[in-house]
Amino acid sequence: MKINIPMLLLKILIIIQYVNLVADLFPSFVQIIVFVLFLLSICNNKKVISEGLKISYISLLIFIVVLLRCVIADRLDTSYYSPFQNVIVRYQFFVYPFIFGYINTLNNKMKKEIFKIAIISILITVIVSFYYMLFVDPQAVRNTQGVYYWGVGDFQLMYAIAILIGPLFMLISENKRKKKKTFYLVFALVLMLLCLILCNLVTTWIIVGISVGISAFLMIKSKLKYTLTGIVLFVIIAIRSSIAKLLYLISESGIFYWSTSNKIAAIANVLSGNFVNIDTLSRRMMLINQSLTSFSKHPLFGINFKEHIMGNIGCHSQWADDLARYGIIGNFIIFLNYIKVAKYTISHCTNYLTRKSMICAWITTFILGFLNPCLSGTILMAIFVLIPTIDSVSEEEKNEVFSCKSI
Repeated sequence: MKINIPMLLLKILIIIQYVNLVADLFPSFVQIIVFVLFLLSICNNKKVISEGLKISYISLLIFIVVLLRCVIADRLDTSYYSPFQNVIVRYQFFVYPFIFGYINTLNNKMKKEIFKIAIISILITVIVSFYYMLFVDPQAVRNTQGVYYWGVGDFQLMYAIAILIGPLFMLISENKRKKKKTFYLVFALVLMLLCLILCNLVTTWIIVGISVGISAFLMIKSKLKYTLTGIVLFVIIAIRSSIAKLLYLISESGIFYWSTSNKIAAIANVLSGNFVNIDTLSRRMMLINQSLTSFSKHPLFGINFKEHIMGNIGCHSQWADDLARYGIIGNFIIFLNYIKVAKYTISHCTNYLTRKSMICAWITTFILGFLNPCLSGTILMAIFVLIPTIDSVSEEEKNEVFSCKSI
């Protein structure tokens, strides 16, 4: 039997990215090797390569410039505050559009294989994380950054899962008449939601709410959906004090770990107009302000990468940090590139469910960028690999015309 090399390498990439039991066994450069091998394996597919280069050449230039800046500054370490972390981000943003292009050439059966492997890989890490959070350390996801917990999901995986919740809700809605398929999807969704509840990261809950809200908006077919959305937002604002009281009750119930309860209370304080006792929200704002202060000192081209250190870069907001790193001129080019890539991926999702899911994923990721770094490999794989394969398991397998103007 002939082995499909690109398909095999893509499956390996998914496993390395999402199954931390496997990823933790190997140094990070192994993933880079697999990326390179994948690109080499599709070199004979001229359509994928030409389309990939057309959409990724700006990403390639950005990657080269960021790499050169790191070399000139002699900052090639991979510590948390190292600018070299952004080289990793930039090379992934360059490669993933090629993978997206390759996936679009696959038939429905092969796409379904990719979707299943991605979901199963995520669930394996979710189950391992359950074990650690329930029996070892309730803060295992948070502490896996500094304490070695083999196979536990990290912050970025939790954010990727949160981004996927909305599209999964849409997928379940489309398959509601197929009970067996719906059962497996609901089972996976419930496990993911439980993991997000137990992981003690309040930001993930916010992202879940945003992802589900955007998905619901996109699924409404009524011409009154803008009016309905406005009414819902007005009601939420009008009853924010009641929402705050409910959050106070939840934070004092003892259901969640103390640090999570404190963050819930902090959100309730903000809703109540109390901006003094806001727990780590104040620290997050301090870290964002560090990046904005660095940006104000170097507004055009960003800071010298030799100064990319704690105190100058907060490393807690993608967009604020990038302002400090690249300045106005660099970010203008980078954001034009984001828009170009996002439009390309949306326009090349011919199935209406996939296109809605892609829109939801990009908007949610953009919002996440104000709160946290949002361009990790796990998130990019969700956008460029998992979302494009959703149509393979949807009830309506035929491609339907879907215009962005209908949103």
